[in-house]
Amino acid sequence: SVRIMAELITPTCTYHGVLWDISTCGACIQTYEVIPIGMSCTVRLHQHAGSQVVERQARLLWTDDVMRAHYVGMSFDEPIPVDSSTFLGVLIENSRASQESPD
Repeated sequence: SVRIMAELITPTCTYHGVLWDISTCGACIQTYEVIPIGMSCTVRLHQHAGSQVVERQARLLWTDDVMRAHYVGMSFDEPIPVDSSTFLGVLIENSRASQESPD
């Protein structure tokens, strides 16, 4: 388990949170800030143990409030490759492999 910091950047505000879930086409961010849905933003995901940053344009699609936390779902304008070109590609690839492995 790693903690990947996330920034959602809009023309008027930058929101901060952590990556909760990710796929090649979208992600869910956990935050303690209320973030309006339906808008486009820039998403920056920071490597947990390095300086690499993955940046995508995203559309915020849904939110779910649980206690004081907010979970924000989004779709990316460009998929994240499932390869070793980014730290997220490696995480997605490892996640797929563990889901496909029989118990």
